[in-house]
Amino acid sequence: MWNRPFAAHLLQRITSFRWVDARTAVIIALLFLGSNVLVESASKVTIDLYSGHEASCIWDCGWYDSILTKGYLLDPIPHPGGSYAANWAFFPAFPLVAGGVKFLLHVSSRDALVITSKTFLLLSLFAFIRLVEQEVRPNSGLLAGSVLAFILT
Repeated sequence: MWNRPFAAHLLQRITSFRWVDARTAVIIALLFLGSNVLVESASKVTIDLYSGHEASCIWDCGWYDSILTKGYLLDPIPHPGGSYAANWAFFPAFPLVAGGVKFLLHVSSRDALVITSKTFLLLSLFAFIRLVEQEVRPNSGLLAGSVLAFILT
């Protein structure tokens, strides 16, 4: 088993996932909702400059928004303190997917970025819980999913 390339082994494991059972669906839903409530609550307490969903789209979201709306910058832009920065460090796949969400749902670019981020969180919770339950131990997905859902980075 270990003499196969890692990518081939990982692909086989991912494609061997069964359809989600009711227990896993409930775990994922609770973790997703709980983590969103925690993040939204923390942002409302700590960030009083923004209101509503605007608090969900700050920091790196602004850089992704600039990629989505204007593309990559040709020259760095000035920042407070005399430094310069550009959006070159950000991978293009996320804004590309958000662009599709923006087009399909007819929402603003920032709303599309938040929707895409929340969707990716939901998908990553599902994949991570299934991977842990297959590779580590059955019924260990709740603990592993909790770590992923509630990590604040």
